[in-house]
Amino acid sequence: MNEISIESKVKLNLTARQWQLYSDMDGVEDTAQAMNVLIAESLNAGRVNEAYEVLQKFRRFGAADSEPYWVLENIIRKMGLGE
Repeated sequence: MNEISIESKVKLNLTARQWQLYSDMDGVEDTAQAMNVLIAESLNAGRVNEAYEVLQKFRRFGAADSEPYWVLENIIRKMGLGE
């Protein structure tokens, strides 16, 4: 069925609160916006593992905690990239 192509693209504009990052740190909103860009680029290219690596990159802001992983997993499922 090579005649059928389905593409799902995401554009993210989540706040630090929506990502559930640490709220008391300077630069946390800028971090959330950077995460939005990098994660959207990764997912739109089909590189799911790379999206998880973005969370690790911003771990000092709480991005490697369970809550941001849950947010990312929901995005991945909504895009049809997850199980």
